[in-house]
Amino acid sequence: MLAPVGDWERLEAAVRYGADAVYLGSTEYGMRAASAVFGPEELARAVSYAHSRGVRVYLTCNTLPRNDEIRRMPEFLREAGRCGVDAFIVTDMGVLSLVKEILPDAEVHISTQTGVVNFIAGYEGFSLADMVSYERRHNEANGEDNRDGRDYDASWNCGAEGRTRRRWICDLRRKQMRNA
Repeated sequence: MLAPVGDWERLEAAVRYGADAVYLGSTEYGMRAASAVFGPEELARAVSYAHSRGVRVYLTCNTLPRNDEIRRMPEFLREAGRCGVDAFIVTDMGVLSLVKEILPDAEVHISTQTGVVNFIAGYEGFSLADMVSYERRHNEANGEDNRDGRDYDASWNCGAEGRTRRRWICDLRRKQMRNA
């Protein structure tokens, strides 16, 4: 059972009554950040408390950060990783990209509210197939297959959707490759 927890009282109750995992938001990058009580120190304490009782902790990163906000995201993710968060629940594809870049082994769950509102998400060129089976940037999807020896692949993903002869799709892919 995965239970939402917005504060310590609810965290303790969820753990006491048998939750296998809890999800919570931080004071940043969560839809309920204004009412969140889990700042960096509290997040570390909450993760420690839950883990000591065999309960996993999922951190919601379910806002749609604008360009000025997304620049702070890498340090936020590193801190969450140091706290021992078990998984992230993300809404923005740019945040998904950053999680996989900064914490490549992190478990990520996609929120039903996913959207594109910042330059990282727009650059990534994600398709639904990418989000469902996202792995090691776009190496497999675009056929690069890590030939350059780097896991990070800055090229545009234009292959996950498969081959097509539809002119408008081919034109869009060519345009995307030029913009990458």
